[in-house]
Amino acid sequence: MNKSIVFGALIIGVSVVASPFIFDYIKQAERKEKFEKMAIQKEISDVIAVANAANIYKERTDRCPQSASELVGVTIKREPKDRLGLAYKTNGDCIFKSFKGISSSDY
Repeated sequence: MNKSIVFGALIIGVSVVASPFIFDYIKQAERKEKFEKMAIQKEISDVIAVANAANIYKERTDRCPQSASELVGVTIKREPKDRLGLAYKTNGDCIFKSFKGISSSDY
């Protein structure tokens, strides 16, 4: 009987000591997931905005831009980057795509 009390006390002690670390790990995972969702939403809005700016650029110059950097100073102030810091890709058809596959034609 004495061993079971000691074993139970050890289990409770380990739980009390480990609980802040477990709580912190769970909160950190939740924050990371929330940040990832926000980054995806930002990427979607950036792709749509660049595609709209490309259409305005096309109306002004009668051709689609070959990259988002052509739009800087004409229709947008700065070149947007995706969540990995890469420029948005295009095939010269005014449809932009991110590295992760988010396309302006999807929205």
